[in-house]
Amino acid sequence: MAATELSILNDVSVANQFVKRSYLNDLTEHEVLPLAEHHKKFQSIRLYKVDKLIYDKSEDVNDKLVSVFNTVQNTRSALVMILRGRKDGVELYLGVQSNREVSVAEKVFGKSLLGNFPGSVATRVPQSEVAQLLTDMTQIDEESMNMTCLNVIPALRNEEDFMQGMEKFVDTMKGEEYVCMLIASSVDAAECEERLRGYEQLYTTLYPLSNMTLSQGTSKGTTITEGYTSSISKSVTDSIAKTVGQQTSTSRNMGFHAGLFGMGMNTGFGTSTGTSTSDTTSVAHSQQDSESTSRSRATSETVNSNMSVNYKDKMVEDTLETIERRIDRIKDCMNFGMWECAAYFMAPNLQTSVVSANVFRSLMLGEENKSEKSFMNLFGRREYLSTSRALESLRYCRHPMFRINLSNQEQQVCATEYLSGRELPLLFALPRKSIAGVTVTSMAEWQRTD
Repeated sequence: MAATELSILNDVSVANQFVKRSYLNDLTEHEVLPLAEHHKKFQSIRLYKVDKLIYDKSEDVNDKLVSVFNTVQNTRSALVMILRGRKDGVELYLGVQSNREVSVAEKVFGKSLLGNFPGSVATRVPQSEVAQLLTDMTQIDEESMNMTCLNVIPALRNEEDFMQGMEKFVDTMKGEEYVCMLIASSVDAAECEERLRGYEQLYTTLYPLSNMTLSQGTSKGTTITEGYTSSISKSVTDSIAKTVGQQTSTSRNMGFHAGLFGMGMNTGFGTSTGTSTSDTTSVAHSQQDSESTSRSRATSETVNSNMSVNYKDKMVEDTLETIERRIDRIKDCMNFGMWECAAYFMAPNLQTSVVSANVFRSLMLGEENKSEKSFMNLFGRREYLSTSRALESLRYCRHPMFRINLSNQEQQVCATEYLSGRELPLLFALPRKSIAGVTVTSMAEWQRTD
């Protein structure tokens, strides 16, 4: 596999972990960061002990809670709900935690709560008792105290008949000692917008990888060329030569013979004269004819073969669907406010901690969150250091921070899930019926004079 392909697969895997928050599966394997000293302030916390709740029969309780929580969201504070289970009953606390003007957040919350639920009784816990109360709830030793962290997106199960109130949880856990702490930290509009842009950019980056087309083509060609050339050449040459000559010759001969004393002598001589004249005439005629014929033919044949294969990456496609759902939820948060939420369940024994978290989780499940996964992590005696650090953060009503490693890069994250202002009342599910320790009454508005 090429290095580029490996890099792409690694990037997709990291994006998938980030979007689907799979790192929340094993938080106990990651380091819990100690709480910074400047955050260890009980003065930033205000709590109300709820003894009585009065609802209007003609009004929706969740709609009213949306209004109450929205007023706190504008102060950029955190909401806190604590349900403390005892052998003989429960204690219900509602409050705020703020790093800024906690007195302003307290006043806004208190007035909004009693204004939307007139006649209810919520007593302010003295500031001198807040520290002792929270310390008792989060105390740990080597033999006891376990904490289960739950991340879940609540959804409405039945719009006509609400069956997800906290009284169902209290009835199931009756007689057990435990502490259920819900924390919702507000997220401002600027950060909400930044998260939206981040998811949109991630979607744009991953989309081309979800569908790919592989094409393969073959081309085969044959060319035949045929040529024919015919040439005829004819040459005729005529030559005429004429010679005229004249010759004249003259010849004279003379001779004598003499003999003496038996000897003889013969002498002779001759003279010849001649004249010759010659005249030659030559005529030549030449004619050449040439004829050439050329013929050629070319034949070409080409065969093309193409194959196209569409490739769909299901993992990337599922990640894109998750991003789309998160984008829709963030847009909803931009209208009703965004909250970083988690539920924490503390108990002296392991079984109670796990059971309480599972019971609460079952109440949160509905139609709209069937595609969303919930995460649950248990911190106990074996993770003593992590457990003690997590409980220290909860003591000051803050989410524990974790150091995780994604793609060889360290990240600091909270074990939270962001909810919109419309979803938060389902998580902070105030009891709809009376429970041991909290009286719940429904009446018409005109009856609520006290």
